[in-house]
Amino acid sequence: MTVPGVRFDELLSASETPDRALAVITWVDYSETHTETGAFDIATGKLQARGLFDLHRSRVLDDEQLVGIDEYVRRYDIRTLEPVSALAKSVAGGASTSLSSDGRTLLGVGFNNSLTLYDMTADIALAGPINSAVDATRLPGGYLTADGDTLLEGLHDGIRVWDLRPAQQASNACALAGRELSEVEWSTYFPGEKQVDTCAELAS
Repeated sequence: MTVPGVRFDELLSASETPDRALAVITWVDYSETHTETGAFDIATGKLQARGLFDLHRSRVLDDEQLVGIDEYVRRYDIRTLEPVSALAKSVAGGASTSLSSDGRTLLGVGFNNSLTLYDMTADIALAGPINSAVDATRLPGGYLTADGDTLLEGLHDGIRVWDLRPAQQASNACALAGRELSEVEWSTYFPGEKQVDTCAELAS
């Protein structure tokens, strides 16, 4: 895979479509002042599309789209490299990414090791970023497991494991609170819905 007149001095990211037809590569040519992202036909090595500049990282989502991270997280059409939609602003850019195998959850790791999870089915960030205490120049801040159920956060003395399964998170919240939502809390967060004993239902 080559681009006429371009050197691949550094590869920032490379990923392939599930059907293994296309590869998306983000590279740096040190003679230029920007990064560039292009799509290549894997069978022939021929360049299919180029001209997407200044991404920190790219990652194939499916056979049709990729996600690119710079100051923002955006979806792009793989064959045209045109933007499709924009997600939340990224925190400290994109030092690395992890994507669940089903394409539903994306982890963006900033250059300061801040960890942000994105729900790719709704194009939203899931809660606020986790500010990792690990020195970004020494260790990556974290990884998302392939099943999307677990976030592994790097620590100075080990690894913190975050269980991302919604049912488990709800059970943990109930255990932490030690009670059901009050009537006022329910009406605040679920207005117009009939109140139920959520923790009791989870326990059963």
